[in-house]
Amino acid sequence: MRMSKNKAIGKTMMTLPKSTKIALTIFVVLGFIGLYACFIEPFKLKVTEWEIDSDKWTAQTELKIALISDVHAIWPWMSAAHIETIVKKANALEPDLILLLGDYVGTYPFGIQLTPEQGVAPYKKLTAKCGVFAVIGNHDLHGISGWPEALVKTNIPVLKNKAISIECKNETLWIAGLEDLWYQNTDIQK
Repeated sequence: MRMSKNKAIGKTMMTLPKSTKIALTIFVVLGFIGLYACFIEPFKLKVTEWEIDSDKWTAQTELKIALISDVHAIWPWMSAAHIETIVKKANALEPDLILLLGDYVGTYPFGIQLTPEQGVAPYKKLTAKCGVFAVIGNHDLHGISGWPEALVKTNIPVLKNKAISIECKNETLWIAGLEDLWYQNTDIQK
């Protein structure tokens, strides 16, 4: 660090080395990214809509499917109240089918962990004309225990290496779910 005297003002100023300026700039930028990641982004709820055309869907009726994935429930970022907001938004879309794609638990070393019962309770309010179905994600199987069992208690069918046929809008539709690739025994043949 150098000290220099500004003759025009008559004050002594410190000059930081270039490496210190770069380090401080990186620290400030990372700080802003961290603040955004912790206090802004988790509270933004964005619905993305896709229209998918497939030769395999030969029905004349359109099917609206809502997918909810990777909620990672942990307070304060993903509280039960925030999950209820997600549920209300999903229900407002009036989907024919809702699929829960796993990773309900937040396995982070910070924040306050919701109990499995608190974390899955909002999903009981999901409504879809042709049903709500779920699978278990890899985060639900390690760390905090009890999430798969709590989800089963909601009476939402949890598909584990299973395919079921449902009637939806006068069409037959197959819904399939697999166990987790890393922590369970995925069996696509079932």
